[in-house]
Amino acid sequence: MNRLAFTFISVCLLLAASACAPDSPDYKSQSDGYKNNQGALEHGIKHESHHAVETFAGGHDVGKLEAAAHLKTADGQDAGKVSFFSIDDQVLVKAEVKNLSPSGFRGFHIHENGICEADAPDGPFTTAGGHYSPGGKDHDHHIGDMPSLYITGNTTGYMVAKLDRFSPSQLVEDQVAVIIHEDADNFANIPERYQSEKHDSPGPDQDTLKTGDAGPRQACGVVEASR
Repeated sequence: MNRLAFTFISVCLLLAASACAPDSPDYKSQSDGYKNNQGALEHGIKHESHHAVETFAGGHDVGKLEAAAHLKTADGQDAGKVSFFSIDDQVLVKAEVKNLSPSGFRGFHIHENGICEADAPDGPFTTAGGHYSPGGKDHDHHIGDMPSLYITGNTTGYMVAKLDRFSPSQLVEDQVAVIIHEDADNFANIPERYQSEKHDSPGPDQDTLKTGDAGPRQACGVVEASR
């Protein structure tokens, strides 16, 4: 290798090393970029559920949180939160729940009384009454009927749904509660080839038409205006 080539290679190596030095402009630029990317990632994780709501709403601002129910289990554990947003004359419901088991689908409804008594005489949260249904219809046409909520193996659940049977302000005014049941909701979808021993005709019996056979009540939260 001649001296000129050796000198050229040495200069290139020195320039590359200086670019990687902690006090070099290039190094700082790369470091700042990494930090910014990390910050954006952490921000995204922290606000993941909020972004999911915005995406569900077509990327538009969902507006102010108008009402929420903070859930508790019968043994007093924090079971998460259900939030209600108004959007385009409809309501966006966001459920973020925890400390519920076992895994599986759950009946998820608004009930007529804003009372959450874990020690109620007839069983936990029974004083919340039946499904919220000012019109007196059968399940699954109650105003308070909502899509089933799935609880994962790590005891958490997450759901966003857009509904149009009520408004957040209506729920607050009527003083209602959100209930998560222990069992799945069949939405009174009982084909006529089945007949209950308690019913004279095929299809859903009166209990199913009231509750969807979702079983005992596992968590409850009174719907209150957002502060």
